[in-house]
Amino acid sequence: MIPFKNYNTGFSIIEVMFALALLTISGTSLFMMQATIFHNVFQAHSKFIGALYKKKLQQDLSLKLFQLQQQKEVPANLSLKTKAQHSPITTTLSLQKISDKSALFKKFSETVYVAQQSTIFDSKQDKALEFIFIPPYNEENK
Repeated sequence: MIPFKNYNTGFSIIEVMFALALLTISGTSLFMMQATIFHNVFQAHSKFIGALYKKKLQQDLSLKLFQLQQQKEVPANLSLKTKAQHSPITTTLSLQKISDKSALFKKFSETVYVAQQSTIFDSKQDKALEFIFIPPYNEENK
């Protein structure tokens, strides 16, 4: 009698299901990682555009202050606002004189301003404060 040999080759259903489960888990994690990377790149790009607009607003504000100083009409408050063209960012830069209640008022009331920058991105608002020194304009310094 000839012994019976099993010539069935291939994978069992359990092996196929296990391989599909591994592929599904790894594919899902790669897809999620790619989505996170794209989201972070978009946020970094938008924040960079916001920083550029902030810098432009600061330059515009400095120019406007210089012009007003030449005309001897420096206002107590000044505000500029811009909206990025292709980005969901709105930037506002407002300049205010130091409050008379502040301890710095006596020394720096005419030369130091408080600049408040507000950026709205994806309905989140970021605020930053900084002090700006603007030397007094004299005719003899021309």
